[in-house]
Amino acid sequence: MLLDIRAWRMYDRRLARTLHRRLGRLELLTRRGKGPTERLDLGSDTEDPLPAALARVPDLLTFPAEAAVEITCLAELEERVVELVEPFGELQDAWALLADEHLLPQDDWDEEDLADHAAGCDRVPPHDERLYVRYDDLAPLLISINGIPYLAAQVTDRRTLIPMDPGEDSPPLPLVRREHATYGYDWDGGSPASNSSWWEGVGEVRPGLHIAWAAYDEGGYVMIGRGTAEEFMTEVRNSGFFAESQGLDEE
Repeated sequence: MLLDIRAWRMYDRRLARTLHRRLGRLELLTRRGKGPTERLDLGSDTEDPLPAALARVPDLLTFPAEAAVEITCLAELEERVVELVEPFGELQDAWALLADEHLLPQDDWDEEDLADHAAGCDRVPPHDERLYVRYDDLAPLLISINGIPYLAAQVTDRRTLIPMDPGEDSPPLPLVRREHATYGYDWDGGSPASNSSWWEGVGEVRPGLHIAWAAYDEGGYVMIGRGTAEEFMTEVRNSGFFAESQGLDEE
């Protein structure tokens, strides 16, 4: 199995797609709702299967912004899959996402209908709701790739997925592959009401894509850009992005 997709477009029906190798050839299996499984032969096996699949099925990684999407893929394909996923349509705000009402089960549904409905409902939200409301500059999505939740950002006229660290509780932080600089503070006053924390940092999300974040108890914001780490750090410093700290502890 190279790529497995489960998408719940209206929280009651599933779109399932699997890209795999079979007898020396690439094959895409597709099943919509309770329909039959469609088999599409994509030609001879290749070391780079994604272009071959997208050439035949251009919307393979294109989903409505309100869809709940769960993607599993080989580790070596993950970065490219993240870059190729394209959410389209109007992005919901976090509160609308959390308050979304599901279609109620119908009397004529069978076990598979009910299983699809339950699976769709389980995707809202798949992680702590604070993850969706923390950052004003990131739009909530219901997309996870290899177990990592993603939010959406507009970068150079294109929606780009930003991974969130599923292991961080408070505050929820972007998941970066390399930190350029960090600055943080955490104070435990003995009760939830008297605790306070913030965390600021800059890091590389993917090659050439960088993010700066400022997360506080009451919210947060981000700055995202493409280029080299040096160019982005210069832009962050010149912008006065970190208003609460005079500088960052560079690594």
